[in-house]
Amino acid sequence: MKKNILLPVFLTLILLFVTVNIVAQGKIAVTTKSKAPATIEIIQFHSDHRCATCIKIEELTLETLKSFPNVPFLLVNVDDKKNEKIATQFEAAGTALFL
Repeated sequence: MKKNILLPVFLTLILLFVTVNIVAQGKIAVTTKSKAPATIEIIQFHSDHRCATCIKIEELTLETLKSFPNVPFLLVNVDDKKNEKIATQFEAAGTALFL
């Protein structure tokens, strides 16, 4: 008997969660007042000592961006003093990928 009650309760909770999530996303989209066209830029931060994961992230990002040739990609070494300003701006230390 408990199984018969738990399934509808569980499904109702999932439906409620999905509905609330959709409504919340709709409110965010509706309240956006920027009239500028949406743009995206990819910035990958890394340190001097790059691990296999860092290198793979770069490879996969570049492979994905072949489908989006107008999306700029910037590779930034956070250990290089000339990149200190942008690393501080994004609070990046080590490996990070920002969109």
